[in-house]
Amino acid sequence: MCIDIKIGGRIIKNVIGAMGAPGANRDPKADIVFVTCEDGCLSYTGYASLKDGSKVSDFQQWGGISDISDNEEVKQFAADLLAKYPKGIAAAGGKINIGRSIKNKDIMIKAIYGKNYRTNNYNSESVEFVIQGFPSKLKGSGPYEVDFGSTHVYTDSTQHQNHLLTSKTQPVFMARADNNRNDLGIPGTRVFIYSVGGRSKWTWLDAEDQKKFGGELA
Repeated sequence: MCIDIKIGGRIIKNVIGAMGAPGANRDPKADIVFVTCEDGCLSYTGYASLKDGSKVSDFQQWGGISDISDNEEVKQFAADLLAKYPKGIAAAGGKINIGRSIKNKDIMIKAIYGKNYRTNNYNSESVEFVIQGFPSKLKGSGPYEVDFGSTHVYTDSTQHQNHLLTSKTQPVFMARADNNRNDLGIPGTRVFIYSVGGRSKWTWLDAEDQKKFGGELA
């Protein structure tokens, strides 16, 4: 049986089920896609990234930096980290979260929606939805609306993008101690992209960020 479902104001027609991301080798941005059927043909649509919990502090990260390590802003963050912590974050001791705001909007968008994100061109590395929490039921009489209770659904609309880029979900660079990592050539350090509201305590490289977000100055 095919049904039409409504997610975040968008209607996906002729849905017969959902599955993991097709054609992905490992750790794709899309966690699920919806499978539709029309005129006897199956297709994939509604690529979605799933996040845990109901608060910004509940999910781990937006993404890593391996695919953008050659970006000038990323390289500058690495250089400034190394200058401040020449032996790495682990050697500095303590559970500190070193942060810097991201200026390049494209980096933030791709951290949220996928490294190959393009509007209206969705796949396992270019998602249409970011969904926090899991659906509890379908409601309505068609199109059915997916009920996520108190959790959150974001499309890639301009309105939702602006919210994710300017609220507690705003992506920022983050570095933490990890003796098993040497990200960007920094010993004992893991570097990734995190939500600014995901941690209550930050140490910022820049006074501008410290003034805006609070916390300490490195």
